[in-house]
Amino acid sequence: MRFGRYLTVMASSWLLMAVAVAAVNVAVDAIGISPVRVAVAGFNEWKPLHGEYDWIAKRHDVRRQQPRTIFMGSSRIKQSVDPKLVVDTGFAPAYNGGINGSAEYAELGAYLQDFLRTDSNLQHVFIEVFAPVLLSHRTSPRKRELPPISPILYQCSSPRAA
Repeated sequence: MRFGRYLTVMASSWLLMAVAVAAVNVAVDAIGISPVRVAVAGFNEWKPLHGEYDWIAKRHDVRRQQPRTIFMGSSRIKQSVDPKLVVDTGFAPAYNGGINGSAEYAELGAYLQDFLRTDSNLQHVFIEVFAPVLLSHRTSPRKRELPPISPILYQCSSPRAA
């Protein structure tokens, strides 16, 4: 086999394998974030990694669903708030944005900024206020500031007020 032919076969093999891997990932879509929505009953309708990778999936879900109300907080919100309960109210459609282990306001603020940027329908955001996190926020013994929840609430209410 000549060298040019060898390189052509090798490059074609790499390209074919890359396309095969991409096709399997799009078809399976274990997290549920693929822009190509392929649904095959019994094959890929169940998303087993969706709950484990909330920090990725929640942003894509909000971008795709464009809810009017979002409930944000830690696993307490994720496991106890059912957005289907507000179906016949002015808060519908709602989305549960609770994420395991995200009771810190800096992290919730980052998600809120992303939700505000991508969801043009968003009007209501309910954020879990967890007392131990709220009380444990300290800057220095002499100077005490409010925890970062106050700027988050202000940014949430001001863009939608107009």
